[in-house]
Order: sequence, then structure tokens, then C-alpha cells
Amino acid sequence: MRNVLIVGAGRVGRSVAAESVAARHRTAVLDSEDRWVDWPPDVVVARHAGSGTDVDALERAGVRRCDAVIVAAESDAVTLVAATLAKFEFGVPLVVARVIDPAHRWLFGADLGVDVVVDDARLVADVVTESLARAVSR
Repeated sequence: MRNVLIVGAGRVGRSVAAESVAARHRTAVLDSEDRWVDWPPDVVVARHAGSGTDVDALERAGVRRCDAVIVAAESDAVTLVAATLAKFEFGVPLVVARVIDPAHRWLFGADLGVDVVVDDARLVADVVTESLARAVSR
């Protein structure tokens, strides 16, 4: 069982939290908005209010005990700051960050604390390209 903190309680954050809970990890979620009304009742997590750019909010959410931080904020700027803080201020071993704008992809690297980048646009493009290649080769 790992300690996981998810920054961002939007659709992606909720989905990641559900998977983390299903995998039996101790899961906490930090979000700057009150999105808990839409939260699935079967996804039991520690809920914390605050921004991923706020050191105190990250502390209250338990970042120091985390094995992984997954940042799924609604802004690439917030994501990068949260990732950088998690890795370099708090020493989190694994930091995963979702990039929103493909033009910002080049910023998401180890030098800013990101171990794994999730680029939705790239993933979709890869699936479409691979599907087309298979369809054409039949």
C-alpha cells in the first residue's frame, strides 16, 4: 500500500483517485475548488482544500508521507509549480504530471520535478495514428 496525493479533483483527478483507491493505496486529494459534491460516493479519500502551489496546503494534505504525487490541475502553470514543490521541496519519489496544452510539453521534464508526463493530446494522436495504420494495412 502506497501513500498517494492527487492535486486536482476534476474529471482526471477523480478518475485517478478511483483507480488509486481500487488499488488499495492510501489516497488524498487536494483541490482549490469545492468539487466534492460531484465526488463518487464509493471513492473514499482524504479531502483537502487548497492549491497545489501552496506549500502549507501541500503539507496539510500529507505530501511529506507520499510515495507519489499525481498532478492533474486545470492549468499547466499550477501543475508545474505543484510538481516542482513535490519533488524538490518535499522529496516525493514519484511525480506524475498531466500536460494540458501540447505547446507546453517541452516544459514538463525532470529539471522541473516531473518524472512521468501524461499528455492527453499526444496519447489520442498516437492511438488514432496506430488505428489508421492498422486499418490501412488490412
